Amino acid sequence: MKTFIKGVIEYRPATYQGECEFSFHICALESLGYIKVMDHVIEIDIPSNFDPRGIQVEMLKTEKIKLMADFQKRCTEIERKISELTAITCEMAA
Repeated sequence: MKTFIKGVIEYRPATYQGECEFSFHICALESLGYIKVMDHVIEIDIPSNFDPRGIQVEMLKTEKIKLMADFQKRCTEIERKISELTAITCEMAA
């Protein structure tokens, strides 16, 4: 399947590493130091068997694992704080 990607050819001046570069982006990146050279359209041929669903499922599983870990970390922090406050309350009552 043929498809077209509209974007921008941009130039990035040499950095401390000494290399300048031309690159294609789907949006202008002036805020990152790029200079717009011209608008450009790339024509590509997508393979007929391309199916992004497997990759999307893996990305979602990875995101789920990270969220679960973040949630567990926060729950542990809350439990620690509760324990600290409970210990303070018990000491104050004694």
